[in-house]
Amino acid sequence: GVVAAALPIALGGLTIALTMSVLRLISFATDVSTYALDLSIAMGLALAIDYNLLIISRYREELARCAGRDVALLRTMATAGRTVLFSATTVGLSMAVMAVFPMYFLKSSAYTIVATAAIVAIASIVVTPAALALLGPRLDALDVRRWLARRTPPRAKSWRDHAHKPVYSLFWYRSTKFVTRHAVPLGLSVVALMLLLGVPFLGVKWGFPDERVLPRSASARQVADMLDSDFGNGLGTSVSVVVPDAHGVTPADLERYAADLSRVPDVSAVTAPTATFAGGRPVGPPAAATGIAGGSAFLTVATTAPLYSQASNTQLDRLHQVAGPAGRSVELTGLAQINRDSVDAISKGLPITLALIAVITFALLFLLTGSVVIPLQALVCNVLSLTAAFGAMVWIFQDGHLGALGTTPNGTLNANIPVLLFCIAFGLAMDYEVFLVSRIHEYWRASLASRETRPGAVEAHAATDESTALGIAGIGRVVTTAAVVMSISFAALIPAHVSFMRMLGLGLTLAVLADATLVRMVLVPAFIHLLGRWTWWAPKPLARLHERLAMGEGGADEVGRRRWAADAPSRRGPLIKRWPTGAVTGRG
Repeated sequence: GVVAAALPIALGGLTIALTMSVLRLISFATDVSTYALDLSIAMGLALAIDYNLLIISRYREELARCAGRDVALLRTMATAGRTVLFSATTVGLSMAVMAVFPMYFLKSSAYTIVATAAIVAIASIVVTPAALALLGPRLDALDVRRWLARRTPPRAKSWRDHAHKPVYSLFWYRSTKFVTRHAVPLGLSVVALMLLLGVPFLGVKWGFPDERVLPRSASARQVADMLDSDFGNGLGTSVSVVVPDAHGVTPADLERYAADLSRVPDVSAVTAPTATFAGGRPVGPPAAATGIAGGSAFLTVATTAPLYSQASNTQLDRLHQVAGPAGRSVELTGLAQINRDSVDAISKGLPITLALIAVITFALLFLLTGSVVIPLQALVCNVLSLTAAFGAMVWIFQDGHLGALGTTPNGTLNANIPVLLFCIAFGLAMDYEVFLVSRIHEYWRASLASRETRPGAVEAHAATDESTALGIAGIGRVVTTAAVVMSISFAALIPAHVSFMRMLGLGLTLAVLADATLVRMVLVPAFIHLLGRWTWWAPKPLARLHERLAMGEGGADEVGRRRWAADAPSRRGPLIKRWPTGAVTGRG
């Protein structure tokens, strides 16, 4: 209904408003990027719709199976509410690791998304159930499908038909069974496709953004194009040299230093305070920015080396090797040096970032499932889901295919964007992993709780396959719908005037769609089928730790037992008898 559809959007608007207020407070303490506003809008809408679709969908399922709305709401929050908390925690912590990098763009992006995830989570477990309780039967008011059903009687359906439909007749149940029957060829096909789409990323080249990230209609871009056309490309490729402590440095010392710099290959001229040098000799008066002020000296090196090329990198190395005037230290800047510093900073921070993400993923999924295998499977699948997005970024925005989607490619990618894309997309991939695995694990625990004896290998494998099919049948429609809505939120960034925001929007759209369809609905069930009962394995010490922590699974187990009894296809015979819930994890 219209009311049910408006609830997630209203919560998204509330989230955006609160996030902007938080960013305002953060701006008093540190710099916040202007692009943080775009991220807060996209992520606020995406996560709010994501979590509320999950809660509302589960609420309707429980409502169709029990007598009262209060009971249905309690069961919903015991299951879907718990999943939302795990998911938001995963997204927030995955984003928080970007604060490791020194670039304020990445830091402010981390602040923005962590605040957004926290606000959405709180609103989803506080505001949403309160709204559901207050709305009551009015949740389904203005149901467009019922209006259409009255006008087309043969197709008259309601959302309850889906809940009452035999589970083995649902598309997601049948498709999952098909995947498990053909796990190896389908799994290998998806892996090969993801790797193939990611091949262009092997040729990635990093570059700091220049005026070409702006549209041609921007005045700054037009002025830069005119300067480039009239005076050549030396304006953007020049290197600025600063002598921070020039006290006691004579003009003759600066001239000797400028002459040495001008002998470096591909240097066309060096402008010092007293003259311009080329090839080690003075050739005229100063022709570019230079001077001595405040105890510091400033020189400009004009170069013919193409920006961000190997020749430019080699030239930077040689400029650094030239001894400073009177033995003083010097600092270099310019687009080439800024790009090198950015890439170096990212390279230094990347190992600890990846390690933190892996630890966070492992810890949270272990707490959710009690398995050490599921976190490893999630890491592999999440990385595979990102390969298509990274390959598309290089193929379009670096190599210039598809008209670069209306932008001007410069043969490089801004190194900040892949890091931001990786952290966001990884967090969202974990979002869907938590949705999917929590539902599968719920059925798995329910199947074991209904047995009297420990199942054999064949029975355990069959129960795992059945739990996977039932879990995906229950959550598949929600995940794909949420992915489509989330991709629309991110696709809204593609028309942005700045090219790297277009790149981020396209990359996130592709990553979300690939993850929610090919990876979650094909690769994950294929992996679980191949692993069988080992999917839920953990060493005994960790299994005992998980049993002690428990994370409030009792409510979820009770709901799961009811759902298994209702959903397990009776035509397959009794898969279940009785078995204590406590023996679920860590059993090899």
